[in-house]
Amino acid sequence: VPARVYPPGEVGAYSNYGTALAGYIVQRVSGEPFETYVEQHIFEPLGMGRSTFRQPLPSGLAADMAQGYGYARGAYLAGAYELVAGTPAGSMASPATDTARFMIAHLQGGQYGAERILEAATVAEMQDAQYVPDPRSGGMGYGFFRSSLNGRRIVSHEGDTILFHSGLYLFPEEDVGLYVSYNSAGGSLARTELLEAFVDRYFPASEPEPVEPPADFATRVNAYTGEYHLARANYTTAEKLLTLFQAGQVTVGPEGHLAINLLGQTEQYVEVEPGLLRQTQGEGRVIFTFDEDGRVTRALPADRAAFTAFKAPWYATLGFTTPLVIGGLVLFLLTLVGWGVAYFVTRAHDKAALPPGAARVARWVATGFVIVSVVFLIGLFSIVGNVNPTYGVPDVFFGEAPGLSAVTSLTYVIAALAAGMVVMAVWAWVRGFWSRFGRGWYTLVTLVALSWVWLLIYWNILGPGF
Repeated sequence: VPARVYPPGEVGAYSNYGTALAGYIVQRVSGEPFETYVEQHIFEPLGMGRSTFRQPLPSGLAADMAQGYGYARGAYLAGAYELVAGTPAGSMASPATDTARFMIAHLQGGQYGAERILEAATVAEMQDAQYVPDPRSGGMGYGFFRSSLNGRRIVSHEGDTILFHSGLYLFPEEDVGLYVSYNSAGGSLARTELLEAFVDRYFPASEPEPVEPPADFATRVNAYTGEYHLARANYTTAEKLLTLFQAGQVTVGPEGHLAINLLGQTEQYVEVEPGLLRQTQGEGRVIFTFDEDGRVTRALPADRAAFTAFKAPWYATLGFTTPLVIGGLVLFLLTLVGWGVAYFVTRAHDKAALPPGAARVARWVATGFVIVSVVFLIGLFSIVGNVNPTYGVPDVFFGEAPGLSAVTSLTYVIAALAAGMVVMAVWAWVRGFWSRFGRGWYTLVTLVALSWVWLLIYWNILGPGF
């Protein structure tokens, strides 16, 4: 059982594990496998005979499965059927006609025709706000997001595999629903565009009044800027590193507006009240939370209550990590070149001037650190960079990659060599190796080496983090 990261009710972090756990509770209470329970109590009463949670697909349904496609090098590539771990969290396969029956049942208080799967009060409770992190947020229902467009209340849920992107949207007051499922990567943005076009077509409203920032907004704008990491992340394995590459960004954009990108799209926002920003040309809102010292700590899209993003500390940002890695590598390589040149020049002119044996050992320890680190980086990037063209993600996502254990075991060697550099740096000052500048340079190289080890520890890469 994964350890709980945040106290209950304090941070919205969408959780596939939580959804799977809810399905497991159904299984334990009913005494039936989750797939069987859903078939008997939801699919059969609603006439959803072509829907299933079973994996792989039963033979009677496999022939009807839509083909999912990736896109690479100018061509569409057919993908295999995607298996989802934690069945209740996303393994359902269904045609749009079946899903429509489920939506109609929700719009009709749990009833479809003569069949009822839920009491009307239960349906209302599911769609009502159960978690509201901020009164300016739409909150979350039981499994439903709550939002609005053109003044119309929407309860919805979107679902994604790598190749399929679906969206289910209910308009309870209008007794209307919209469902769409795309079978390629572009569907993630396409469903949002479709929803907005649908609402503009059938529920038109006047354009929201453009907003301008308050006169003193420029004095506070920098408080919002920075790198933001979603609370929906891995904290205990090396997958934590993905937060660096999935980070949201808040920057100062044109005309002093804030350019906010938290969930994949960048829009321009201005402050309409402390901690609340609204799109300059739209309805989107983002809520920011401040600590007691007035510093921004987190951001939350108002219609995505389960996607809290924390403002990352400076040492956990891509802007800090990248220069540290690249700059450190350049420093190490220049140092090795310098040492090599100095050694051969001294050897050629005055062998007696060569540093003592302990000093040479110190340099060999540092050289070993650099060599092993470079081998580790090459090995790691070759594995992570082996991207599956169909799915657009590294093959390591689908299972143990050949050589990964050997590569990660090098992190222990890196840590041991860095510790050796610390010992040799102290020894150099005690015994007076080299010049004062040489000792200072070795100490600098040692500190950078220690910072690399800190990175390995912080991002759960050292040892068995993978």
